[in-house]
Amino acid sequence: MTHPLVTDLQGVLGDTGVLIGPSDMAAYLTDWTGKFTGTALCVARPASTKEVQQVVILCARHDIAITPQGGNTCVSGGSVPATDRTQIVLSLDRMRKIRALDTTARTATVEAGVILETLQTAARDEGLLFPLSFGARGSCTIGGVLATNAGGANVLRYGNARDLCLGIEAVLADGTTLHTLTGLRKDNSGYDLRNLLIGSEGTLGIITAATLRIYPAPRAVATAFVALADMAAALPVLNRLQDLSGGQVDAFEYMPAGVVGAVCSHLGMAPPLETPAETGLLVELASTRAGDAETDADGRSHLDALLTDALAGL
Repeated sequence: MTHPLVTDLQGVLGDTGVLIGPSDMAAYLTDWTGKFTGTALCVARPASTKEVQQVVILCARHDIAITPQGGNTCVSGGSVPATDRTQIVLSLDRMRKIRALDTTARTATVEAGVILETLQTAARDEGLLFPLSFGARGSCTIGGVLATNAGGANVLRYGNARDLCLGIEAVLADGTTLHTLTGLRKDNSGYDLRNLLIGSEGTLGIITAATLRIYPAPRAVATAFVALADMAAALPVLNRLQDLSGGQVDAFEYMPAGVVGAVCSHLGMAPPLETPAETGLLVELASTRAGDAETDADGRSHLDALLTDALAGL
């Protein structure tokens, strides 16, 4: 027998907006690792903030819990429903509009279901950069990125998701919609509700849209893999690179021998060094200055030369 909530949801979202068949729901009930599987009455797939609001109100009326879900790329079970109570999955995967990309204000306002890589591509097409990036960029969503305060490879320079978010739209547990999609860099008015929601993993509300910072795209990028004697040597190297480059370190990732070996094996590539480094660093500099992209007689950019000189003698 169909649960009354499912019937009500179908009335709001239509049959295509509510999944009830086991095969249709399977991908939403198991996380990326395949180790965590939950149960749900259905998967609700609203296509707008208004529909998210209606779903939340109906679930409250029927006393049914909600597991909000973005790209379901979680590897710890957090994105799939539990089995200890009756609940639904609320997927944001139909909310994929880039509402605005303001090249003058350097902001992008996007819905929660927008794939991270889609936003990166849209910014790149305008000669700009959305700097947050990590392995799941082709399938994770902006809503999930914000709900988990995701980081990635460029945190050192640009910060976590929280640092890249200027405004947020969210539906709270009582169906109230919080609308603070501002592009202001400086705003000291009122409570900082945006940062309460970011990193809350859906426990305080369901993020439906956000206004995000975008940046000029780099003109030059220089990358190196460095072997160190131990981790104690890493911070002096970072400080040296920051000082000599004027704060242009984009990435500074610790990669021990086991990690490097696994990556090379998976990709079928040769290791970066002939002798494996027990303590390795993957370093990247990026610059928006045209002069740093200029090349010398050997074809090296100014930024490549700077990185090489900075690492000489380590």
